[in-house]
Amino acid sequence: MKRHDNDREPRAESREPRAESREPRAESREPAAGGARWLTVPVERRVLVVARTLTATNRLLDVLPVISGDPRVQVVFTLDEGSAYAVGARRQLDELRVPFVPWSAAVRQRWDLVLSASADTGLAELDGPVLVLAHGAGHSRYLPRDPHRRQLAGLSAAQLVHDGRLVPALIGLSTEADRHRLAAAHPDAPARAEVVGDPCYDRIVASTRHRDRYRSALGVGAGQRLVVLSSTWGRRSLLGRYPTLPARVLGALPADRYRVALVAHPNVWIGHGDWQLRAWLDEATDAGLVLLPPTDGWQAALLAADLVVGDHGSTGLYAAGLDLPILLAAAGTDELVPGTPADRFGRTAPPLDARGGLRHQIETALTDYRPGAWDRLTADVFTARGRSLPLLRAACYRLLGLPEPATPPTARTVPAPDVRIRRPTTLRVLGTVDRDAVPTVTLHRFPAAVADPDDGVPGAQHLAVDEADASAYRFAAATVTVRTEPTDDVAGWLAETLARQPICQVAAVVSGRTCTVRHRNGAGSVLRARSTVADAAALASVGYLLGPEFRGRCRLRIGDTVTPVEVLRPPTTPAGRPATG
Repeated sequence: MKRHDNDREPRAESREPRAESREPRAESREPAAGGARWLTVPVERRVLVVARTLTATNRLLDVLPVISGDPRVQVVFTLDEGSAYAVGARRQLDELRVPFVPWSAAVRQRWDLVLSASADTGLAELDGPVLVLAHGAGHSRYLPRDPHRRQLAGLSAAQLVHDGRLVPALIGLSTEADRHRLAAAHPDAPARAEVVGDPCYDRIVASTRHRDRYRSALGVGAGQRLVVLSSTWGRRSLLGRYPTLPARVLGALPADRYRVALVAHPNVWIGHGDWQLRAWLDEATDAGLVLLPPTDGWQAALLAADLVVGDHGSTGLYAAGLDLPILLAAAGTDELVPGTPADRFGRTAPPLDARGGLRHQIETALTDYRPGAWDRLTADVFTARGRSLPLLRAACYRLLGLPEPATPPTARTVPAPDVRIRRPTTLRVLGTVDRDAVPTVTLHRFPAAVADPDDGVPGAQHLAVDEADASAYRFAAATVTVRTEPTDDVAGWLAETLARQPICQVAAVVSGRTCTVRHRNGAGSVLRARSTVADAAALASVGYLLGPEFRGRCRLRIGDTVTPVEVLRPPTTPAGRPATG
């Protein structure tokens, strides 16, 4: 995988830029895309949006509402294919069905404004005032392929200066501190810089009221905690250093109390390919991992999270901006400019010992976190909170030479993620039975596909497998086999399952709050929960642990939830035999 965003073949020498200030024109131009000769709406200005990577494109989509609803302005997209990751941006543009012109056509036209979230000297080929923005939480990394670690990515002379000329008409900064670093790029650069804040952060903050909605979309139930794993790209990232960490975190945490989601940088998806990344994470997704797509969903995941395990990528800083507990599995500080907020974050955030006891570290971080721990750091990162869109709109319309619309711009809340929720179909169950007057069965259940044998939870262990599990090995090794799909022949299925699986001790059919059980010795029972349990298939494990002869009332404890359960004799058939066979 190519790891450098700035690999580019040399382009033809660009034309000299035209003057940036001009009078508004009364007539519209011919459209740049769509094939029609005449525009229906009499637009006065044309804006070119330069997509380069998927990350940068997503950042521009956060910004575009400041101009895209104005009928005086036509927005057109082009693709700068100088990046090894341009294919991700192209897919995104195709899915959005945006008006598009190829780069070869874009460089032959005049534009009233050019928007880019990737600083690059190739922008010098475009005819029009260029506004460059950051595509992460500020500027903090060294320029890739800079062996001497002297140039700041996004603010370097290698990206902003072409033939001695500063390319951008305006450089949008997230923080005032970055202005001082611009002087190294070009003497005119600080004068062309303006702090416009972080539109992505403002959008996240505006969406906090939808936290419950995002948690529901990610399959987080009442009383559960969501752990979000976040990985930037490169070998020093979380996935670069510990590619099996998602599976290990899932294996260490009780499945009934935790949900785990993974946010991987778009460059990871593009660099390795969707199929390969999903294949590497196949066991983890079998165990219940929620894999966020590369185009969106990461903001909603942070808003839904209870804790973030991350690295030196921007997602960790956004998590800090939401006042979340954070553990760093990888810091990558040698990629960061000393003294920048990202560098300070990487050096001060609590580390995760990826080879140590994961459950203990995660639960300790959740318990010990004190709200406000990140306030001083994030005050330096998000310096124009809530004002980013007004600042950006003022800058855009100033460059366009148009008065701003009367209606103030507002941040749109992020949508709920559209993800596939997969529950683990095989569980390693550790159970204990407290045989009081009303027995209590306590279950600790872990995804068997990735279970960590060193969790230290006491109790007898058995393997409970859903009939739908894709692994023939796990199915054959099951102690308890559960069917959750409806069947017209419960007794027949129970008998056939025990005959087919010599290791299996209990077969069970679950329907709502009722579980019909047959033991290997032929005894049967029906378990009914009086209230909703986290997973009704847990009743099958209760039947196995209590044994074939138990009848009466008991309690099922999973985490902090206690559910009353009745264990009954199965109904009989007209021939007088138990319906369980």
